[in-house]
Amino acid sequence: MKRIVLAMVAIGALAIVLAMWRETEGSSLLRAAAATVVPPSAVHTCAQDLNWTRPTEGQMAQTVWRDNRYRDTDGSVPWLMRAYYERHFMLFTTPTGSGVSHAIDLSGLRTAGHIGPELCGAEADPALLDGHEVAIWSLGYRVTGAAVSGETLAVTVVPNQPTTRGYQIVQMLRPAASRWSAQFVLADGTDVARWSTTDRELTARSATEPCTGAIIGRVVADYGSHAPGAHDWISLSGLDPHRPDALVNSNIRAGPDGSFRVENVPVGQHVGAARHARFDFTLKQCGQTLDVGIVLRTDPRE
Repeated sequence: MKRIVLAMVAIGALAIVLAMWRETEGSSLLRAAAATVVPPSAVHTCAQDLNWTRPTEGQMAQTVWRDNRYRDTDGSVPWLMRAYYERHFMLFTTPTGSGVSHAIDLSGLRTAGHIGPELCGAEADPALLDGHEVAIWSLGYRVTGAAVSGETLAVTVVPNQPTTRGYQIVQMLRPAASRWSAQFVLADGTDVARWSTTDRELTARSATEPCTGAIIGRVVADYGSHAPGAHDWISLSGLDPHRPDALVNSNIRAGPDGSFRVENVPVGQHVGAARHARFDFTLKQCGQTLDVGIVLRTDPRE
C-alpha cells in the first residue's frame, strides 16, 4: 500500500504548477489582449502517429497493470492510474522525467516505441518551467488550433476514427496566470474534455464524466487533547467509476491543523474516511464547495 500511495503522491504532485510567472515581453503581450489567437505555426507538433493503436484492456492487464507501482494491494488499478488509459489528453505544465515515464506506461504509449526525443518539453524545457508554454499529449484526437483568453486555453481538436487510434504530442502557449484551465472542443464548440491546475492531475476530465464539486473539512481527535488529524490521508467513495462504492485515496492529506480540501468530487452521496474517522456527505450541485465540518477521529484503543 505504501508503494501505491507514494506513486500516487508523485504523480498527483506533478500536476501542480511549480513555477511562478515572470514578467517578460511575452507575458505583457498576452495580458494586453482579451483573447490571443495562437496561429497554427505556434502549435508545435513534436511527434504524431495516426496509425498507432492503443493497447486493449486485456493487453494492459497483462503488462502495465501488473506492475506493483500501478496497482493496489488487492490487485485493482486505482482510478488515478487508470485515468491515463481511459482519458485522451495529458498536460505537462512543468518538466518531469519520472512523470513522463509513468504517463507513457499508463496511457499505453509504451507500445509506440521510443518517443523520448519527441516529447516536446515534457521532460525538459525552460518554456514550461517559466510558465510560458504547455506540452499536451493528445491520444485519439488531433490538435488543429488553440486560443488563449484570460485564464483559459481553448484547444480545438478533431477525433480520429476510432478514438483508440493515433497520438499527437504538441507544445503551445498557455495562459499567464498561475491558476488556469484548458478546454478541449470540436470545431463546432462541442466540449470534449476540461482540465484545470486545481485538478492536481495530468489528465483532462472527459465531458461525459459526471460533473464535480469540492469538499472542505477538518479532522480532529475525539479524545485526549483533541489534537488535529495532521497529515491524515483523505479517502472518498465515488472517485473510481469502476468501483463507485469503494473508498479511494483522494491523494489529499490534511494540513497541520487537520484541515483538508478535496477537488473533483462527483455530485452524489459519498462516504469519506481519514485515519480512525468516517463521515457521510452529499454533494448536490456542480461546482459546489461543501463544508463537511469537523470530522472526529475515534480512539483506536476503543
